[in-house]
Amino acid sequence: MATIHRYEVPVDGAWHDLELGGDVLHVAARRPETVELWALAGLYPPRRRSFRAFGTGHDIPAAGQLAHRGTALAPGGLVWHLMERNP
Repeated sequence: MATIHRYEVPVDGAWHDLELGGDVLHVAARRPETVELWALAGLYPPRRRSFRAFGTGHDIPAAGQLAHRGTALAPGGLVWHLMERNP
């Protein structure tokens, strides 16, 4: 049986590892300093996945090796783009 779980990725210029057992369903930001993602859990054995939030206009190193998982509009007009490394 699958469930949906919520995870947070701080907007701090660092990669953050999360243990996910399913697909990312949605990305949002209710606070300017954090991107949230909702993902299915229980479909597959959990595996470590690495995420980072980038702002519009910010440099994205090795962009061709990353997967875009969603864009979030944060309070105050900021826009964050959640990328996954080595998907």
